[in-house]
Amino acid sequence: SGWQLTNYKRNPIILFQHQSDCPVGIATKVWVEGKALLCQIKLAAMGTSPFIDSLRMLLDQGIVKAVSVGFAPTASPNYLRDKQDQVTGYEFIAQELLEISLVTVPANASALAMAKSLHVPDLHLQRIFVSPVKDASVHMAQQKSMLELIKARRPGRV
Repeated sequence: SGWQLTNYKRNPIILFQHQSDCPVGIATKVWVEGKALLCQIKLAAMGTSPFIDSLRMLLDQGIVKAVSVGFAPTASPNYLRDKQDQVTGYEFIAQELLEISLVTVPANASALAMAKSLHVPDLHLQRIFVSPVKDASVHMAQQKSMLELIKARRPGRV
């Protein structure tokens, strides 16, 4: 819960692998239902580019099927702790949505084998299955927001 969607809805581009130079569609609807962030995605049309055509084939085959978001926390997260009071994670309670991306799991060897069997060009396979470098501006915004919130909430202790 706690999603801030206003700015994202002004330009609801869907990216591939968190790469700002690789738009693949738009979010026609973005909303929160309970604690779930949901969206409807409209991909770029077949024939837009060879990459879009290859991506559509991989989506149709169920090879590419994951979605990930980039966000910046806008309030201090709740710390999740184990029985020894060690921080094991965070529960984000307020955050601004920065981007939505279709993503792959590069270690999924069977997905790569199936993509090759569909005769997806090698150039496109490399772009799809190589571990991505997150867009620097999104990554830096996320890191900066998280560090500021952690310092503000627990000075001297993480």
